[in-house]
Amino acid sequence: RRLKSGEMVPKGVAEHKNFIHIDYKKNYFMRPQSALFQHVPVKKIHVDNTESADGDEPRYRLASHEEADPDGTETRMICRFKQFDSNTGKLSVVGYSLSVFEVDYDYHTRRKGYLRSATAAGFDNHMIWQSQLLFKCPIPEDFNEQVKSGDTVVDDYSTLFVDLIPIRTPPRYTSPKEFLQPRYNFNGDTEQLFVADNEFGKEHVLPKIEESGRWENIPVCMPSLMTHVIPKGEDLDALIIPAETKIKNKIDVLPGAAPKIHKVIACTWAATTFRTRGNRAQVGDGKRRLQEWLEFNLLSGFDHIYVYDNSGAFTNEDSLADVIGLFDKSQVTRVDWPCKICSNRDGNEGERSSQYAAESSCRLRFGAHARWLGSFDTDEYLVPMGDFNSMGEVADKFDEDGVKVAVFKSSPAKPRFDLLDEPDKTLTSTGTFTPTVTEDETFLHTYNCNWEKFPRKNDLSHRRKQMYRADYVKLHYVHYSTITILSQLSEKETIRAGEYWTHRYFEPHAHEVDEEMEATMLHTKSKVEHNTVGWKDRCKQHVSSKIEGHCSLGFPFPKDHDPYKQTTARSDGWAYNCFMNDHIETRWWPKLVEAMAKRGKITS
Repeated sequence: RRLKSGEMVPKGVAEHKNFIHIDYKKNYFMRPQSALFQHVPVKKIHVDNTESADGDEPRYRLASHEEADPDGTETRMICRFKQFDSNTGKLSVVGYSLSVFEVDYDYHTRRKGYLRSATAAGFDNHMIWQSQLLFKCPIPEDFNEQVKSGDTVVDDYSTLFVDLIPIRTPPRYTSPKEFLQPRYNFNGDTEQLFVADNEFGKEHVLPKIEESGRWENIPVCMPSLMTHVIPKGEDLDALIIPAETKIKNKIDVLPGAAPKIHKVIACTWAATTFRTRGNRAQVGDGKRRLQEWLEFNLLSGFDHIYVYDNSGAFTNEDSLADVIGLFDKSQVTRVDWPCKICSNRDGNEGERSSQYAAESSCRLRFGAHARWLGSFDTDEYLVPMGDFNSMGEVADKFDEDGVKVAVFKSSPAKPRFDLLDEPDKTLTSTGTFTPTVTEDETFLHTYNCNWEKFPRKNDLSHRRKQMYRADYVKLHYVHYSTITILSQLSEKETIRAGEYWTHRYFEPHAHEVDEEMEATMLHTKSKVEHNTVGWKDRCKQHVSSKIEGHCSLGFPFPKDHDPYKQTTARSDGWAYNCFMNDHIETRWWPKLVEAMAKRGKITS
């Protein structure tokens, strides 16, 4: 917010062009967390540990890039591994390693053209590539095969644990280019660079682990596929799909990559019930939504779907397990995900941290074994169009065209008034009602009415969703492929890969999907009571087709209707305001109804 006239800057707060961060008190205490996104170089040193409980504990000092050890050039955590001995009931230290970042946040800040990754005033909250802290701890070599085979987990209890000890330094509020790693070959004005020896000195020894703040005893689980998809002992090799032969651009086909067992997978974060943004309404159709959505996605060619069940964040009495149980385990996997939403801004449920973490988890744990991945909500339907029969076929075309990120237009559809339950059943004293899809209808059919005719031109870009090559995208944030393999390359590496270099990065392999010939996305976002304020008047007024929300209920134009030459309203007075997708209406909806009838519904 802007400082008021005559207002003094609060103590400990950084002012920026007469503005201060609204949550400056929180931001002050979050500064140590901000620093975790920035690498630090360290060098192992010899220190007398004879008085320490662990005489083998490695000790480090902060260093320059040039002096740092090879595994300590760009790190932020010391990882300490411990093993549980069932005979003694005690934990013993079995090894150490230094953390490795999945992506270089500072470098991406520079590639995006931003001045700095962190600011003392807290004006870095909008940098979505810093929404998730991603790193890994290399496992001690003696335990690699045991972890890979799942042998460190006994009767569903881990016997191997890791402690995370953050290397604490203040955030760097300088430009990222002032402390980039040597591998980027950055040649700048040395007088302006962040000089580690000046900032850290040569004797800044990190404290002993027992004297450091840390997260302790995080269990090292079995490999994700072994935990959720392929039981221990089954042959993974038998499930590997044939190698790609028609892919145009192989920048993300890397040696040593995890084996691929699926062509296209989907991830979703869902719950039995949830509150809409702004806490305006409670929506409790999670189970029904999920069953229909799963049925359609399997029908439309997704090989496997991972459901991150967030129900446990609200209740211990119900979950989505009974719905998921209707489907074969080889097609649908449930991941219990009771992580609650936390927000840096009180009352802003739009910052769904639990969802962001679930998306990253799915990409890292399961995306590694798939060629294409998409994270969607259960009200978003990806529909193959043209001559395509499945999203797998669409993905094949993308590969042949060199596409790495497929972008789907999105705008909330309108529920067709004639297919909804009677308004009188939920009518309030103010005349509003809750639009309800009847039991014998589907969301896909009811909401097949978009305010703009396909192919759309005026969708809202911040609502778009993506399907992407899982090995190409390094960090994805709901609507955006934020960091990719290509965006992390240096100038020389980019040119060597046959790609065009620009200092400010723009994604060259993104493709806006052809809604007529390739695929489209129908967004069946639930309309709730507040969406029907004044509906009896508003829905009888004809307005420009460029206005999305004048009337939230759908009254579809007849097929081949010309609003400029023919009447714009029905005989009963309701104004036409949306267009049906004929491909959905005549091809995919009947298939969905047939598939759902065969499977049946949950009994609870």
